[in-house]
Amino acid sequence: MNHAISNPMNGIHGMASMLQQRFHGSHVLVVDDEHDDLVVEKTLLESASLEVDTAGDGSSAMAKACNHNYAAVLIHVQMSDVDGLEATRQIRTVPGYQHVPIIALTATAFAEDKARCYEAGLNDIVVKPFAPDALFDTLFRWLSQKQGDYSIKLATLTLRERQILECVVDGQSNKTIARELGISHKTVETHRSHMMRKMGAASLAELQQQVLKHAQSARFLGAPHPEG
Repeated sequence: MNHAISNPMNGIHGMASMLQQRFHGSHVLVVDDEHDDLVVEKTLLESASLEVDTAGDGSSAMAKACNHNYAAVLIHVQMSDVDGLEATRQIRTVPGYQHVPIIALTATAFAEDKARCYEAGLNDIVVKPFAPDALFDTLFRWLSQKQGDYSIKLATLTLRERQILECVVDGQSNKTIARELGISHKTVETHRSHMMRKMGAASLAELQQQVLKHAQSARFLGAPHPEG
């Protein structure tokens, strides 16, 4: 019995269909040193009409990233030899991979585990064993973000992250935000970091440009500007 998924038929048709319609033929890399899990993960993604390459260790993943422009990378964290965290750090140094979604596949997702993943450059986490729906939904969100879909990016933010987004775009400092929201400076820094990562913005200027572009597009189309 494989350890990758739970309820293997749950949610395949709905989310797989959404991936197929929007990202048909997108080239992704799956990295896992558990052979049976790797086969299942590849099969699931191919059911959504994605083109899937596989690697059985971090070193192989790095080599493949150097030779292919993948739309996304899914990588098992707890691997022998080069683990998923170190492999991610190495992949991020490859030209063109600074903003490619890299998603962790892991059996542990405590706060400290998540912190290590984000510090290494991973964008998100899918916990094993996972329902197919969880894998498909996470990949769909990040591929959509890569395409620059502002509304989908915004939908991934928590309420607190949305509040901080508003304050940051208005030019407020972390100290001012902390005072206005009644939270600590450190908490503001943490939520701000998560918000910037989810919005795919490397700087304040880039974030402000996203918001301005969306506002201009909404006015042009006659659509209401979203609150916040």
